[in-house]
Amino acid sequence: MKSFQIYKKSGYLLVEVLVAIVIVGFFFALAVPVIEEENAKRELFISSQTLTHAIRSAQIDAKSDIYQIEDVSKPLRSSLVAFHCEARDDGRVYWYTVQGNKLGHRRGYLSDKITSTGRINLLFDKTGITPKGDSYEIILQTKDKRHAIKVTVALYTGRTRTEILN
Repeated sequence: MKSFQIYKKSGYLLVEVLVAIVIVGFFFALAVPVIEEENAKRELFISSQTLTHAIRSAQIDAKSDIYQIEDVSKPLRSSLVAFHCEARDDGRVYWYTVQGNKLGHRRGYLSDKITSTGRINLLFDKTGITPKGDSYEIILQTKDKRHAIKVTVALYTGRTRTEILN
């Protein structure tokens, strides 16, 4: 049998490997910005869903007519729950609930990759949302402001709607 020889020149295989590495690197450089942009969109969507679920939880707390504060062993009976969402001085979006003058147990931050313009201040009672709130929509956006979602709360029904702006 003859020996199987493909390459007769030395170094030819090295050139092929280097060309393949350059081509793979080029495609990788094209793919990274697309992946980062999709991750930013996903973070924005998850943050908007977190906010809508937090609003719904505040509605449920108000309708259940029992709301627990810091000490979970002592329930506080009241039918008014306030929900607030705003950007802090450091740029992070913070949401929290208030019962009377006490900070509620439902509170949290959205992703640190998300900022907001505006704020939401809502007041819920046993029948639903009350018209005493002063702000019913907030725009969440990525830090680079390339993508945004508007979260709107209906005045009398308390339903939330998310709308992709860009």
